[in-house]
Amino acid sequence: GSKVVVVETEEYLQKRRKELTSHGLFDDVPMEEDSQAGAPAVAEEHDEVKRQIEAIRGEVDDLNAQVGALRAL
Repeated sequence: GSKVVVVETEEYLQKRRKELTSHGLFDDVPMEEDSQAGAPAVAEEHDEVKRQIEAIRGEVDDLNAQVGALRAL
């Protein structure tokens, strides 16, 4: 039973990593050049994306820990 969970978790991690990489989220998110009135909104959006990245990284760390624990069984 536990091996199935490990495989599913690893597949999930790989899928999430691909999604994040395809969105460029594993690199620093490039800020759009915008010196007009939209700049604060862009900066705010940028901060929100950074928060989401941190949350996802935490999720990935948790899943990695779960995989490690399951492998130890």
